[in-house]
Amino acid sequence: RTFDCSVCFHVFHRSSQDRGLSWSAPVDVSLLQTGAARPQAVIDARGGIHVVWEMARGGDLGQTTRPRRIAYAASLDRGASWSDPRVLTADEGAAPSLSIDGAGVLLVTWTGQNDDGFYFIRSNDRGLRWSLPSRIEGATNTTPVYDARLDGQAAVVDGGGRVHWFAVGRTPQQQRGLSVLHCVWDGSAWSTPEIVVTIESDRTGDVPQWPTAAVFGNQLYAAWYVRKGELMQTGAVGSAAYEVHYAVAGIDAPTSVPVPYPTRTSVPTIALLPTPALLPEPKFAPVSSALTEASMQSLRSEGDLWQTILIALTPLLLLASLLGWVKRRNG
Repeated sequence: RTFDCSVCFHVFHRSSQDRGLSWSAPVDVSLLQTGAARPQAVIDARGGIHVVWEMARGGDLGQTTRPRRIAYAASLDRGASWSDPRVLTADEGAAPSLSIDGAGVLLVTWTGQNDDGFYFIRSNDRGLRWSLPSRIEGATNTTPVYDARLDGQAAVVDGGGRVHWFAVGRTPQQQRGLSVLHCVWDGSAWSTPEIVVTIESDRTGDVPQWPTAAVFGNQLYAAWYVRKGELMQTGAVGSAAYEVHYAVAGIDAPTSVPVPYPTRTSVPTIALLPTPALLPEPKFAPVSSALTEASMQSLRSEGDLWQTILIALTPLLLLASLLGWVKRRNG
């Protein structure tokens, strides 16, 4: 906070280049002399970051006081630097939504504060220039009924590049109750709003608020909470004061395999191999002592035989040697 507003909140940006292990220092995106609430951000196909928020005094618990306007800032270099904030609405506006359709067009919607309209503007050049505000026909907001400071809008893009928009309001045909409304941006115009659900707010005091949405394949999901009437009347708090509701619808849109969320890598463990079983000691057949003695006796007998033959031949060998000497001498 750099100005005299102790209750004013700001919008900050931080980034991580290592999947969340470390983060950059916070950068104040909403450098305006006021507070901020309900920030919305999208990233375009070239990595540009676009942010809108409700610019007004306050911001705690998402609540601000009038006058309220819609502000915008962008970083076209992945958060390295940011543009100065711009006020997109001349008249009062609150509860913005931000989306990028399949053609790369930025869309900002908001709730009018001086009438019962929902409005939108668009940019074809990454937020450098914006169209004049136009009304989303066929939908009226809750401003004439009550000051919905705890409300918002939601925008989500399907596989065909169409923007699905959700807000709490009424159709022209409704005289009572409040509805969660849904309509589709096809690249050039909004479809006629359809009613997702209607709450008999006039009778019960229950109010649907703060819708959100997601697309998964060919399924469109919407969720919102219902603030019970007794909370509005008595200020009661606790889980009984709120109910969460959701709805699912099939949509005609191309599907793609969603990118899985990264999972935390577990610490590797050393697997201990089982101790190998010891091989049994080889068992040999016992040697017969009788067989051994017989074999040794036969070897001794065989040695005695050759000794006898050698002695018998000795005279003959001496005689042969003597005859050979005499013959060489005579010549």
